[in-house]
Amino acid sequence: MPLVVAGVNDHLLAGKKTRLVANPHPVAVFLSHLFHLIIPKYGLAKAVSFVLQPVSAFDDPGIQELASQSAALLSGADPEKKIFKEQIAFNILSHTEKPDENGFCTAELQMGAEIKRILERPDLPLFLSAVQAPVFHTYSLMTYLELEKDADMAALEALFAGQAPFTVTPFREGCSASSLSVAGKGEIFVGQIKQEESAPRSFWIWLVADNLTRGSALNALEVARKLLEPKGR
Repeated sequence: MPLVVAGVNDHLLAGKKTRLVANPHPVAVFLSHLFHLIIPKYGLAKAVSFVLQPVSAFDDPGIQELASQSAALLSGADPEKKIFKEQIAFNILSHTEKPDENGFCTAELQMGAEIKRILERPDLPLFLSAVQAPVFHTYSLMTYLELEKDADMAALEALFAGQAPFTVTPFREGCSASSLSVAGKGEIFVGQIKQEESAPRSFWIWLVADNLTRGSALNALEVARKLLEPKGR
């Protein structure tokens, strides 16, 4: 079954009578778009991504637990814990399931494996870790990149500018790429870009995107359109 990110590897659908297509993990959608844009231009020697996961990753029960715990704590009551083993309201959890022998959880391994499969790069030098954040929607990702070719911040901003599905925010003037401002929107928002002074080819990029829109529904819609497209176009 093809695992497809529209605009990245939807060429897999061309000329095929595909009946089933898998929608990747939202983080796989976001980072596949990032690497698909970066690698052809600058190459990639190493990538490290730190992922802040929303409670909507656990569907409506996760959303309801954060809401009920927040209300309980603000009213002086004891919060109930059902979905998360520890309190999630006003808290950050290093993991939400039993880790493997190396300390990683299933979702983290899934994200990395799907990105490598989508990009058809099993040797992609990607290292990824996720934590559970007390936010309802949107994934926030701080990703460190070591490029193979020279670049600067202006060049990276120009690369993202006007390139769907990215939107570059005026990060020097504020922090508009945040969970609150991005929820419900369909783009991948590029927030702060940092360049390491001691390693000029090394950058940090802050991305925020809604897991329910760009990370799920919109990708599925765009894949469906590709499937219904007349062959030969």
